[in-house]
Amino acid sequence: MKTISANYFIGSVHFQSELIIEKLGQLLSAHVLSGIQLGGLERAVYDEVPAIYNDFLNMAITLQGYSNLDDEGIYILEIATYGIHNKLKVGKCVNINFQLELLFQKILSKLPAIKGRDVVITPRLTGMYTAPADTYFRGSVRCSLPGLSFLSAAQLISEKCLGGAILKSVVGELSAVETNILGFTIFIRQRSDLAGNVYELRLQSELPVEAEPTTIVSMDDYLAAVFQEVFGNDPTIQI
Repeated sequence: MKTISANYFIGSVHFQSELIIEKLGQLLSAHVLSGIQLGGLERAVYDEVPAIYNDFLNMAITLQGYSNLDDEGIYILEIATYGIHNKLKVGKCVNINFQLELLFQKILSKLPAIKGRDVVITPRLTGMYTAPADTYFRGSVRCSLPGLSFLSAAQLISEKCLGGAILKSVVGELSAVETNILGFTIFIRQRSDLAGNVYELRLQSELPVEAEPTTIVSMDDYLAAVFQEVFGNDPTIQI
């Protein structure tokens, strides 16, 4: 088993649907994005190709493609880091195509409105590491948010870092919530064992069922860079 550090994520999956892009975005929001809303169609970010988008953890989530009244339209759901990777001196660009493919097989392929898919090869970038299907992703970051209750702090983190994802209480824990975005489970907890209003965001993917993971992708530095980008200009917040 090996561990690598990541500073950039990229990946995509193609599929077909008879839905127009706005309706398809709502479907993805409900089933794999924990309520993150995709919008911005009027901005034409891909020129003539319709596209809607949002982001979480400085990764742009973009759905692009066409609907077709005579046949299912071709759509691409893609993920790409923006804004912070140049600030991380170490780490690899990690291709998560396999992870998105597993998400498709587990959830999206079971939705009647999504009827097919194509295998997609993301162009290689210098230093890109393609994460095998049995890769385990994990990472955490802590910050202090003085003067806020736990729920207010958790909601602020969701709005600023997680695209406004819906948070659910963790069973058996008083000051903990969780969400799942594109197969990554994210916990936000108040650390009662530490002085002050210290909150921890922890991310993890599902562990492989049949065997130990061959690779662990550490996201500690990546998450710290995200929080620094979002909260770094506030002198009252420590990361």
